[in-house]
This record gives sequence, structure tokens and C-alpha cells, in this order.
Amino acid sequence: MNTQPNKNIQLLKPYACARDLYKTGVFLDANENYNQWVKIDWSKMTNLNRYPDSICDVLRQKLVKKYIKDYKKENIFVASGSDEIIDLLIRGFVEDNQYIMVMSPSYSIYETQTSINNKKIKSILLKENFSLDIEKIKNNIKNVKLIFLCSPNNPTGNLITEREIKTVLSFYKGLLVIDEAYIEYAGLRNSFIKLLKTNNNIIIIRTFSKAWGLAGLRVGYAVADEKIISTLLKIKESYNLSLTSQLIALQALDQVSKLKKVVDETMILKADLEKKIKDLGVNIIPTTTNFILARINNATKIYKKLAKESIIVRDRSYLPYLNNVLRITIGSNKENELLIKKLLLASIDGIIFD
Repeated sequence: MNTQPNKNIQLLKPYACARDLYKTGVFLDANENYNQWVKIDWSKMTNLNRYPDSICDVLRQKLVKKYIKDYKKENIFVASGSDEIIDLLIRGFVEDNQYIMVMSPSYSIYETQTSINNKKIKSILLKENFSLDIEKIKNNIKNVKLIFLCSPNNPTGNLITEREIKTVLSFYKGLLVIDEAYIEYAGLRNSFIKLLKTNNNIIIIRTFSKAWGLAGLRVGYAVADEKIISTLLKIKESYNLSLTSQLIALQALDQVSKLKKVVDETMILKADLEKKIKDLGVNIIPTTTNFILARINNATKIYKKLAKESIIVRDRSYLPYLNNVLRITIGSNKENELLIKKLLLASIDGIIFD
């Protein structure tokens, strides 16, 4: 009996997160909001004996009414997190003889999902300042059906410029996916959603997991041309988003007026944390997100020491250009103070500076 998985799955390096290793602690690793700020009326969680709306019709309608106001519900697809959208785009639009293009460093799920779906990939190294290497993209564009870009980029935290996007669009006619998971922190004025009006090959991905503070729901959504959305609806799982997730997301949209204040409060905490980390003699790489990039001597050693103290950050040292860099999510004031205290102790021990 042959019970072996497919060869590509045997070779697969699965996505790894700190939650696989650490179940408790101060989690400053996954860029979640430190606060569940959305107020939930649990009395509305009824009819759970029934399957949910299979196409999230009510939620799509509310998204365009409350938040994505220049578009129709036919331009919206809602999924179980952005990861489901990434998977569906690969499965639904890329033939075996075509390529997917990703940038490096960027969100690793793009590569993971490409491998799971046994598709071919082209990885383009960003420039040292984290901008797109347009020349390399152009020189490798042959047979590329799908490009994944992330703005602000994870893990580098920088925005892609409109000039870069328009330059890519000038020579590329396949699907261009722009992942805007962190766009609320960078400012909605920096979104590329406006380009959908004149470019039907752009797909914008967003999430309720970051600024909205609802990572536990696993709700993501795509904004795109109606034909693209129609294809995603055609190939998705039968009931891909739970009724509970839909109902809470609907309540969140009714509280959208609070979102800017939440973001502003996070940015104040970020500025304070950056200053205190700099005061320890640590270099900070600027970001436009709810995370800090700290270039610190012995980063991996510091990461492990913090983990032993139940403070979980993300070691990005193995990625291009990010040698000795820790990615630190902005926590609550209490969590940030605890982090600084432990980093100060590490500096006293000579770990940071040796």
C-alpha cells in the first residue's frame, strides 16, 4: 500500500510560527493588535445550528457600504483569512506551465502556497533599500501569470510606491496581487485600491487580523474586477467562513469610526517603544506598520533569551538584508515596558553589546 504524500509535499517546508512552540507568554511576534477593541454583542450569535451564508452576501454588502465605498459587493470576496485567498488565486488562475513571482524578503505564505499547489516560482530579491528591483522583475517576467506584492511589505515594513506599481503594469499584463494587510497603519491614502478603476488585473487583499484586532476570526477579503471575484466564488469551499466570524465582522464594520483612533494609539506606543529601544543603543529600521525592526547584536541569542522569559518576538536574521534583526510587534504599554526591562537586563549582561 502506497501512503506517501505527493513529492512536492514531501519536500515542502511548512509555514512556521511561534505559536507552534510557545502556547503562553507575551506575544509580540505575529503583528496582531494588542487589544480586541471591537465590542461584541454575543447575544447576536444565534442560529449556529445552521450553516452560514455561503457567499458572505450580507458581509460583502456591508463592506462596500461602510468601508470600501467606491465599489460594489460584486467586487468583494470574503475568505477565511488572506491565506485562503492566496491559495485560491494560485489554484484558480495559474496553469502548470506558468510561473508565480514573489519578492524576497516578503510574506512567506506566497511561496508556501505555491509549493503546496505544485506550481513554478520565480523569486526576485528586493533592492537593499527594500524597493522593487524593476529591472529584474522585467527581465524575468516571461510566462509569469501571478505576481504577489506586499505593501507595506512584511517583514521589511516599507511601502511600495505608485510609480513602482505603474512601471510594473506598463510591461506586465497578468494578475498583480497587492497584499495590504497593514495598510490601515500606513494610511489608507497609500492604498492602491484606486488603481482598480483603470486596471482590471489588480487584486487587493486586506484583512481583519491586524488593525481591526480580530486575528482570531480569520477574516480576509479581496477587492477586484467582478470576473475575478466570480472565479473565486466558483472555486471556494462550500461554507468557507463561519457564521460566528461573519456576524462579528459585521459588528466590527458598524464600529469603523473607532478605527483611526485605534491606529493612532498604536502609533503613539510605537514611537515610545522605538525611542526606548534606541536608548539602549539598538538601531531601528523605519517601518510604516505596527511592528519594529531592531538590528541588534546577537539577535538570535536575544530572541532565545526573551523566549525563556516568555516574551515572544520574531527572529528575522536568516532573511536577506535582515541579519541580526528582530521583528517586534507593538504591544500594550505594559507589554512594551516588560520588553524594555528584559532588553535592559540583556544589555547589562553584555549580550547586546558584546
